[in-house]
Amino acid sequence: MSKTLKVKIMTTTTNRPTLNNKIVCLYHNNCTDGMMSAVIAKFYHHKDDFVAVPVQYQKPTEEDKTPILGDNVDTVYILDFSFSPEKTLPMLFKSDGTRRKVVMLDHHLSAMNEWFSERKENIL
Repeated sequence: MSKTLKVKIMTTTTNRPTLNNKIVCLYHNNCTDGMMSAVIAKFYHHKDDFVAVPVQYQKPTEEDKTPILGDNVDTVYILDFSFSPEKTLPMLFKSDGTRRKVVMLDHHLSAMNEWFSERKENIL
């Protein structure tokens, strides 16, 4: 006789995974461009402490599963999509205030419009 275990999936920020790899690659989930971008990044960093994480970035905030970046993370790649400036800017800093490197590569016109439609302060 088998038993069925029912698990409620929580979608609050406390259930988002925390990543502590030196290099974190967040790539567009379910997209060939995103997956190939992650493969190229992994190839480039083949000997480094690297993790690639698929992200479905257009989900509403309450369903956001974007990982939390731990203080060991030195570099973040955001490939084939972009977060809003408001979501990206906090990724630049560790909890102690030191900066981390964030590389965002996105070829979509909607991303360029969001980032450059008006002058953004403190982006670079």
